[in-house]
Amino acid sequence: MTAGKDLTSERLLGLHWLIRIRWIAVHGQTLVCLTAAVFFGIRLPFAILAGCIGFTALSNAVLVWHRRRSGGGEWWLRPLVLGSDIVLLTVMLYFTGGAHNPFTMFYLLHMTMAVILLPPWGAWGAVALCTAGFWMLFQSDHELESRHGGTCCNDMTAHLQGMVVGMVLTGCGIAYFVSRLTAGLRESRNMMALAQADGDRARRTMEV
Repeated sequence: MTAGKDLTSERLLGLHWLIRIRWIAVHGQTLVCLTAAVFFGIRLPFAILAGCIGFTALSNAVLVWHRRRSGGGEWWLRPLVLGSDIVLLTVMLYFTGGAHNPFTMFYLLHMTMAVILLPPWGAWGAVALCTAGFWMLFQSDHELESRHGGTCCNDMTAHLQGMVVGMVLTGCGIAYFVSRLTAGLRESRNMMALAQADGDRARRTMEV
């Protein structure tokens, strides 16, 4: 019984932080797109990007509603959400330079979340899905272009600069997610241990 409660508690806590990091992703992706277009003059497929970001926001709102209504402890919910996020990331990267886009590093963030939040089969499935998505990016013929008609991120200097930004953002995302989730799990387990100790103490008092 206790093991079942622990599993449910971990699922709910994982879903809570997954929802939070998806809100961060919505705001971060919007900011990156606006920065690239306004300050760096890069032409972006705004209809496709807005559709992907909008889907993430809408599905996250549905997740919040579902969690408040029925708890959100279903075993299939987190694999479905993480899988859809990997597909959305692949679509966004495919139409914004493909494998030349330095933000392909965000696949590492999704694999890290899958390893922490999913059972082994789900984690390996996420790795396979990320690998397939990255392979698809090499089939993309969409190049990033500036307003002046030149291509972006195809020369090594720009690509390496973008990789530095991508590495920093990915590292921050991994550090934030792992540290917060670990702290939350630790707090949840401590609270459950205290509640169990209180229950055992009350039971011994009644027996006396």
